[in-house]
Amino acid sequence: MNRSGLHHVKIEAVDWCAVLPVLRIFQLARTALQPTKLALAWLLVAAVYLGGMVMAWPLDPTRFELVTEGRDWEQSVAVAGEAEILDRSSERMTVLAEGSDVLRVWIGQQFDSLWRLADAVVSLDVGLSGGGVIGALGALLIEGPRSLWRVAPGFVLAFAGWAFVVATLLGLGIARLAALELARRRTAGPVEAIGFIFRKGVWTLLAPALPLLVVASGAVVLVAVGFALFNLPIVEWIGGLAYGPLLLVGLAMALLLIVLAVALHLLVAAMAVEGTDAFDAVSRCFSYVTTRPWQVLGYAAAALAYGALTFLVVLSVVGLAIWLTDRFLAVGILGEATGDGNDLVVAVVGLWQQALLAVPAAYAVSFYFCASVQTYLLVRQSADGSGLDDAYDPTAAKNTHAVLAPPEAAETQTDEPRA
Repeated sequence: MNRSGLHHVKIEAVDWCAVLPVLRIFQLARTALQPTKLALAWLLVAAVYLGGMVMAWPLDPTRFELVTEGRDWEQSVAVAGEAEILDRSSERMTVLAEGSDVLRVWIGQQFDSLWRLADAVVSLDVGLSGGGVIGALGALLIEGPRSLWRVAPGFVLAFAGWAFVVATLLGLGIARLAALELARRRTAGPVEAIGFIFRKGVWTLLAPALPLLVVASGAVVLVAVGFALFNLPIVEWIGGLAYGPLLLVGLAMALLLIVLAVALHLLVAAMAVEGTDAFDAVSRCFSYVTTRPWQVLGYAAAALAYGALTFLVVLSVVGLAIWLTDRFLAVGILGEATGDGNDLVVAVVGLWQQALLAVPAAYAVSFYFCASVQTYLLVRQSADGSGLDDAYDPTAAKNTHAVLAPPEAAETQTDEPRA
């Protein structure tokens, strides 16, 4: 203590993650690259892709437009096989394709939009006047799906349903592994992830449906009131008076859909962390979004920025690996092989390359679910004071009971009478 009565304190280290919780988002790359999570994410990407190919196989020749914005799409379309370029401008290109070629070209467009998004994030181009992050997100989430919906709505519904089921179930496994690692500091294996999917998979699939059922109920009420009060001249005036209160139903439906859109990425994380049912998960996520909306959006923005940067790194590593392999293999190949055997070799090599090229997409999926879990833990701590290490883990509970339980041998032991 000095003369002024003040104590001098020497600070040797600062826990910056405790001071700035958002920094935890910028530590998720290693978590997302953990082999078991990455393998589950790769399986998710492969299952969605192969399922879509099977569904798209019977599609008739279809004309659809791709957003080009000055990009060279000829090579990408050529890779799709039988796809044909009918017209090309500086902004759009009309393509004719059928069967699985439709899905190949469309996935190429979506991957291009994902690349534009990552590039815009790294360049800090928000795109308030067009393009940038906002434009890339619009192309990825709105323009791309709409271009396919215009020509094949039935396929889009079937493919979206398949993708939702696969992504939700396997994503639940990834989120569960992330929850145990981030909260419990425990690395689990695929057996535990698959077991959790079997126990909680149905509840996780039902979680997004609960708010949609409420919205559908409101829609049914509005349809019934419209049929009853706006079809007869005598009661039309009653419908006019009732229109004001009915606006409240529409307002509730709109707010519910908006909250669902913001909370959607937290539902799987809530199931993985809490190990609860769909009702509790929806209640928690909606409560956190409505009480901490800016935190949820801020963590999402931080995850988008860091995820885009690390995605470009992973993509660059994969691209460099393929380039180096091709170049050095070409040095050792003498002449040029021909014939059917060479075609088979080329096909097999192409499969290996596609498998490796799926790794960046798998990393993006794994990072998405890891970031959702970390965001859920941080927002939950801010909203109700729960600890960041508080996650459902029956294994830890069993171990705790085993340690605290008194040894039965000590209670039953008796002294033997001496002879």
